[in-house]
Amino acid sequence: MYKLFFMKNIYFCKKNIERENNSPSCKIQRKMEYNTKNIIIESSIDNLLSSKLILYIAHIICHQGSFQFCIGEHKFTLNKGETMVVNTIYPLADFETTKDFEVQVVYINPSFIEEAIPNVNHGIYNTLILLKDPIIKINSKEYELLKQDINNIEERLAHSTKDFMHEVMMCAVKSLYLDYSQILNNQYPHSKEKNAGTTLMLRFLHLLEMGHYRKYREVAWYASKLCVTPKYLSEVCNRVSGHSAIFWINRFTTVELGRLIQNRNIPIARISEQFGFSSPSYFSRFFLQHFGQSPSTYRK
Repeated sequence: MYKLFFMKNIYFCKKNIERENNSPSCKIQRKMEYNTKNIIIESSIDNLLSSKLILYIAHIICHQGSFQFCIGEHKFTLNKGETMVVNTIYPLADFETTKDFEVQVVYINPSFIEEAIPNVNHGIYNTLILLKDPIIKINSKEYELLKQDINNIEERLAHSTKDFMHEVMMCAVKSLYLDYSQILNNQYPHSKEKNAGTTLMLRFLHLLEMGHYRKYREVAWYASKLCVTPKYLSEVCNRVSGHSAIFWINRFTTVELGRLIQNRNIPIARISEQFGFSSPSYFSRFFLQHFGQSPSTYRK
């Protein structure tokens, strides 16, 4: 369905984009209306864990100070003059920032990235790098380049173009994506490592991104689709991402459940049915296990 920018390659794999009016005789394309939710720029990390931005790709550049955080059991530090790319579905926790911390964060909807950069295949290897460590060490020239890309996106958003805003923002996002790609390709040439496990991991996460977790939450189902054993799939997931296959199944499930439960307009019984739970009591037990509260208590 999707093909994630760095992290987008983690959950979004190839899709043939359907385009209308593509015949040689038809050169005029229909103007697209720009969705203001495609790109969000902020000067803090306050919304990095916001449920409203789940699945967005966060591009963070540190201008001053430092930022410490954990992904699972692994601790990372983003320092001045460095950048990071992470998908907000990742289990980020334990934030610590210095008093002089200054940052720019660009959240981009992965579907917009896919539209802006269709049929680009060179990001899959970078997925392995960013799974292990989302921090990207950059030199001063690369720092200024990315800063310029982000400032360009911010300026374009501030001075919107009425007729061609959608197309203009796609060009701005494409520049940012390609500059990140070039930086990672320079640091980690593809010839150094080609890991078949990474491809399997991407295929697995692609199945989750397609929404199969709403019905299937057993590792065996995904292993069967990928033509491997459940044990091998979990071993590969642990090796590539540091987390087991069941972790990722539950992660996708609980992130969406948490978001839906907060919406009081959706009955809890309907959410239970949507996720294929055999009974409300089974749904309540699952929710209690992962959230520490019943669905009704969590909603309050």
